Amino acid sequence: MEPKDIRVLLADDNPDILKIMTIFLEREGYTAVGVSNGIDALVALREQEFHLIILDIMMPGLTGIETCRRVREYTHAPILFVTAKSKEQAQLSAYESGGDDYLTKPFSKEEFLVRVRALLRRYVVYQKNDYKEDDKNSTICLPQAQLEIDGDRVYKAGVAVELTSKELGILKYLVRHRGETVHSQELYEAVWNEQYLPSSSNTIMVHIMKLRKKVEDDPNRPTLIQTIWGRGYQIDR
Repeated sequence: MEPKDIRVLLADDNPDILKIMTIFLEREGYTAVGVSNGIDALVALREQEFHLIILDIMMPGLTGIETCRRVREYTHAPILFVTAKSKEQAQLSAYESGGDDYLTKPFSKEEFLVRVRALLRRYVVYQKNDYKEDDKNSTICLPQAQLEIDGDRVYKAGVAVELTSKELGILKYLVRHRGETVHSQELYEAVWNEQYLPSSSNTIMVHIMKLRKKVEDDPNRPTLIQTIWGRGYQIDR
């Protein structure tokens, strides 16, 4: 996909930050659409498709966290939080709401664009390659959690479960390797499609935690996605 074909939605109530991010993106050849609040972001998403969504956390009316939760009801496009809130709890809330990455203000142009390119690369590659062709036409049932995977749709006890692209990627990769212990490095490089770093293990852990909250009966006592301490994760046959 060429940069000119990529549309990015930005939501930030600070007009100066919004303008700066728009300039950064447009100079890269992307189409950038900026709004000042979460409500307008949801309206824009209903009117056209976006390949990346960038949200500020602290916005009037509808916070970035709540906007993210609503966005996840109808799109798997990656979400980057750009915010002045740097505390760990704010980051955790961002990931738990369905966010894919987190960037703290102030930031440099280079750091911003590195995150943007990485998220777009992962998304495009995931859309093309993250699951096998026969996955689209087969239904997989996991009795441990009354879970059913039908293509890109996931149901728990017959009720649709909304997963982010990363959560879906993790689940489908573990399912394809049922009965095997998948190391964090293997899982990260398969789903994120980039080199594993020591910090990547925390990213995997946060996403596994989010995924368990959606698919396990008791996330604190998981029966589906098992942690094999010192080795990785596993779904039993």
